Amino acid sequence: MGIFGSKPKAQAGPEVTDEDMAILKVKRQRNELERYRERSQNLVDGERNMARDLLRSGKRDRAALVLRRAKMREKLVAQADSQLESIEQMISTIDFQRMQRDVVAGLEAGNALLRKLNAQMSRERVEAIMDEAREAKE
Repeated sequence: MGIFGSKPKAQAGPEVTDEDMAILKVKRQRNELERYRERSQNLVDGERNMARDLLRSGKRDRAALVLRRAKMREKLVAQADSQLESIEQMISTIDFQRMQRDVVAGLEAGNALLRKLNAQMSRERVEAIMDEAREAKE
């Protein structure tokens, strides 16, 4: 609270753009895929252990069924891995493009400043100053 009981002003943070929201959405999707992959891999490991136990207890048919299910889940894990790789590549490309955009914006600002400075110092003015300096030396 301030001196006279007023509330302190909330400081505004950086504005969230549509671009930021899109990147957040892609990163959330990546995180969700990673969790799905982890859960599926844990299920595959559990099913393999279950199949091993069923084989030990002589239930060969049931073990074969469990192994088929594990094989199906392995394919889903492989698909999730492929999608994760694609998403990671997309995130890297987006980050690089944003960096390039910032570099180009910096170059444009630098060029504008150079043009402004060059406009302030005409060739005739520089030559006049150089002549004055030579005369002052003599």
